[in-house]
Amino acid sequence: MKVKPIVVTVASVMCCLLTGCGRTEINVNNYLTTEVNGYDGNGYAGWNVDLGQLVKDNYQAFGLKEGYSVMEYQAVLEKLKNNMKADYDKAEELSNGDTIKFTWDTSNFKTLESDYKVKFETEDVEMTVSGLQEVVELNVFDSIKLQYTGTAPNASAMIDNSALADLNLPMNISFEISPRDGLNVGDTVKVSVIKGTEEACLSAGYRLTETEHEYKVDGLDSYLKSLDDLPADASEKMKKNGSDLIEAEIASYWDNPADLDGITLLGNYLLTTKEGYVQNTNNVLVYVYEVKAKDFSYYSYVEYGNVMILSDGTCSFNLAEAMKPVGTVALGTTWGTTFEHNGLNYIGYADLDTLFNEVVTQRVDLYDYKSTVS
Repeated sequence: MKVKPIVVTVASVMCCLLTGCGRTEINVNNYLTTEVNGYDGNGYAGWNVDLGQLVKDNYQAFGLKEGYSVMEYQAVLEKLKNNMKADYDKAEELSNGDTIKFTWDTSNFKTLESDYKVKFETEDVEMTVSGLQEVVELNVFDSIKLQYTGTAPNASAMIDNSALADLNLPMNISFEISPRDGLNVGDTVKVSVIKGTEEACLSAGYRLTETEHEYKVDGLDSYLKSLDDLPADASEKMKKNGSDLIEAEIASYWDNPADLDGITLLGNYLLTTKEGYVQNTNNVLVYVYEVKAKDFSYYSYVEYGNVMILSDGTCSFNLAEAMKPVGTVALGTTWGTTFEHNGLNYIGYADLDTLFNEVVTQRVDLYDYKSTVS
């Protein structure tokens, strides 16, 4: 969008009159140009006196002889520049229809008139602003969107402004994001245009209708934080995988695997990383089982790390990386997580309290936990 300058020139016949005392009378308005630029609501007024032409037209009155040197000419210009002052009663944020007044400050003219054989005449100028182009209303947030990298609750946000670039605006628009990192699903992110952008846009003919906008973080892959969010089909797969692993273990270590009377799921522990901690294993989903033998019961578990809820609502987990109590019962030798019952050794726990202590209590410094175990 090209700015069309509005120039109001005070024109009159350029004539130099010799006053009775031998002074040259100069109407400064003959050399004055006033103008208003910008856009409606953000226009600005300027002015200029062609001092070079003023001196050339009246060089003798300024003590210059024909063929004067550049240095002599510059000296006169500098003195005129330092002593000729004026201003508008309003020079910024102008709108069509505004009336503004240009007023001379003649307080220093006496200094000039004492140094040179001149007499300055001036006229204040009143003008009505018109012809300023209308600004374009622009909402930059209609043309940007947030993109995320990483996994909740440690995702990061960045701005996709490709659609904004397609508008081919005559100015650059930059943004800042707060917060940018450590994002979780449901967090609020504020995007703001950086300081000075709004003024730059106005100067280019665009008025921003919005300078900041809040976004709710969504569409992220996230680590499971609540057992309520665990899809039933995924839970069933992990449950069955756990019971299969325990049953395979019994087949390998029990003297008489036929004594197995059933494996029952008692519930889950979900361990989630405490706020402010960053760990390789962001969560642990534990399946707790009661193993029923012929004449008694004991307890075991199978756990899965880094269980994720993907952005499409499905669950991601790795059955091959499932963990369970580790122990060995062979030839009268035991090692690891084992206990004795009626002269026989089993891999697991004789009671739930011991299982809870090892699986949950020993991790409470790093993890919060939720339980459905009964």
